[in-house]
Amino acid sequence: MSYVWKLHISESGLGLGSIENGTTSFITHDFGDTWEEVEISDEGQIKRFGGALFLDDLTGWLGLQSLSEAWETNDGGATWHTTVIGEAINKIVPMSNGRAIATGKSIYIYDDLISDSKEVYTTSQHQLVLSPNPTTGIIYADINLITQTSVRLDLMDITGNMILPLVRDEFTSGHHHLEFDISSIPKGTYIVWFRTNEAHQSAKIILK
Repeated sequence: MSYVWKLHISESGLGLGSIENGTTSFITHDFGDTWEEVEISDEGQIKRFGGALFLDDLTGWLGLQSLSEAWETNDGGATWHTTVIGEAINKIVPMSNGRAIATGKSIYIYDDLISDSKEVYTTSQHQLVLSPNPTTGIIYADINLITQTSVRLDLMDITGNMILPLVRDEFTSGHHHLEFDISSIPKGTYIVWFRTNEAHQSAKIILK
């Protein structure tokens, strides 16, 4: 028997409930008066779903308690695909500025609507700044490290598939300015994974 593990209902009445062990979840469109069971994983493999959130009427996430991937919908829960927002996501909470904050193995901030020219992402006390965003091909990555650490940057599609490995290196503490050209790949939305020895964080970037 499975149990509803996490629950979130938005101001518009759209809600999502995660199942502790299963392949499905529950969605409501009327503040919880009625619920619909929807298939999330088409692999037939039992998942330990964690945090649940609809950020708006289209975008929602289901965390997985033991994996570095999560499930994302961009059509109000009609279809789902895997994505990367953090590891072992157990809780996802909306914030008033349009972002969501997730907790799991670390604390993760996710911004679905990128409008600024720069976005700042931190892992522990390390910091990554990506610009410009959106980009036409060139990405500048400014990395500030408080200690010497291994750094890994990967460009992935929104389903979590590797597109380009950007960095695999040991970095000293301090500031590092890097430049990447991703103009050879198709235009669209991608995820940049920033990982150090201490933690990791994902950031969405748009290629126009």
